[in-house]
Parts: sequence; C-alpha cells; structure tokens
Amino acid sequence: MSAAASASGGDTPKQLLSIIRDFAYEKSHGERRVSDLKRRLADARAAADAAAAELEAAKRAREAAEQDLRGSQVQAAIAADSILALEATISHLQEEISKAGTHLDALKSKGDSEREEFSSKMYEMNAKIRQFQQMASLELAEHNHCELLSTEGEHVRDKSKTVDSEGNLKELADKVSNAEAEVQILEEEYKKDLLDHDKVRQELADVQAKRALMEAVMGATKQLQELGEYPEIYLSLTWNTRAAELEKVHASLAEELQRRITTVAYGKPTLLVSAIALFLPPLNANRGGTFSPSPL
Repeated sequence: MSAAASASGGDTPKQLLSIIRDFAYEKSHGERRVSDLKRRLADARAAADAAAAELEAAKRAREAAEQDLRGSQVQAAIAADSILALEATISHLQEEISKAGTHLDALKSKGDSEREEFSSKMYEMNAKIRQFQQMASLELAEHNHCELLSTEGEHVRDKSKTVDSEGNLKELADKVSNAEAEVQILEEEYKKDLLDHDKVRQELADVQAKRALMEAVMGATKQLQELGEYPEIYLSLTWNTRAAELEKVHASLAEELQRRITTVAYGKPTLLVSAIALFLPPLNANRGGTFSPSPL
C-alpha cells in the first residue's frame, strides 16, 4: 500500500503539471485566438469605417441628387407651362392655317373666274376688231368705186356717207380704247391677285414651319420632363439596399465573435466577454446615420 500511495503521490504532481501545461496551452491558444479575433475585429472596423465613408458619400450624393431633382421638377413645371403655351400657340396657328387655306382657295377661285372673264372679253374685243376691219374695208372699197362712176351729186352723197363712216370709225375707236383700258385694269387686278396668292402661300409655309418647330420643342420638353422623374427612386433604393447590407454584415460579425469568445473561456466568460465587449459598438447605435465604433 505504501508503494501504491507513493505511486499515487508521484502521479499527483504529474497530473497537476499536465493540467497546468494543458491550461497554459489552452490559455496561449485562447490568447492567439483572441488576438486573431482582435485582428479580424480591426479589419471589420476598418471595413465599417470605409462603409461609413461610402454611406456619407452616398448621403451627400443623394442630397445633391435631391437638389438636382428639385431643380429638375421646377424645370419640369416650367416646361409644362411652356408646353401649355405652345399647345395654345399651335392651336392658334392651326386656326390661322385653316383661315389661310380658305383664303387661298377663295383667291384661286377668284383668279380662275377673273381669268375666264378676261378671256371672254378678249374674244369679244377680237370679234369687234375684226368686224371693224371688215366694215372699214367695205367702206373704203365703196368709196373708191363711187369716186370712179358717180356724178358730182353722187360725190356729195358719197361725201356724206364718208362723214357717217368716219363717225362710226371714231365711235369704234373709242370702244376699242375703252376695251383696252378695261383689259389693262383687269391685267393689273390679275397681277395683284397673283401677288396676294404668292404672299398667302409664303405665310402658309412660314406657319407650317413654326408649327413643326414648336412640335419638336414640345416633344423634347416632354422627354426632359419624363427623365426628371427617375433619380429619386433609384437613389432611394440604392441607399436602402446598401444600408441593409452593412447592418447585416456588422451583426453577423459581432455574433460570431461573441460565440467564439464564449466557447474559448471554459465556463468563465465574464471577464473575457467584458474585455472584448469594449471593442464592440452597439448593433443598433446610430442607425441611419454615421457609424462610429468604440475606441480601442
């Protein structure tokens, strides 16, 4: 029994030394794991700082985009008013175009009627001139024949006939001069109508060009107004998605760190957890604002 007691007495220090060595090994291993976790925590904190900087940049970009959006909305409102004014102007121009078209048709019909009237009067005048030439040639032939065959009394009678024919000739000359004056007046009116017709056509072309330009401006303004409605939605979705991802990563890292520290400490997590807790910021602190981790 003494040998067993001595053997048991010799095993006790060995067991103590083994326990001490195991404890020292576990302690050094735990310290290495704690230093590794500290390093990972520092990396996570640096990533969180970078994410916070990105979040601040995103906020500033969002504010700038909101200001641009407000400016775009003001411009869109001004553009909408301009569109209404352009639509009113276009409707007025359409009315003017319809009036000008009606006036142009009236001028065309008037020009056609005046052209027909001018042609008929010219035909009548040509007929009168031919009739006058025939009468003059007959009077001249009769006068020459009477001078050769008649007596002195007959010469007197022929003279009276010549006077009558001269009166008729003068009357026909007056009619011809009046007809020429009427023809000249008709020609001047026709030229004036042609000038009015060309002027109306030019005005119609100008109005159509203005209408096309206003329609192009209105289409471009509507496209600008439609493009001004998208930046706010895009920035809001991007910012919310980025913030949710950052919060999820931070929460998972903190939970994993607490779990590993608790399993290393052999049932005595109080001091280690309280020591490591100094490195962990609150999970819900500064949500929606700037992320500010606790100092080392």
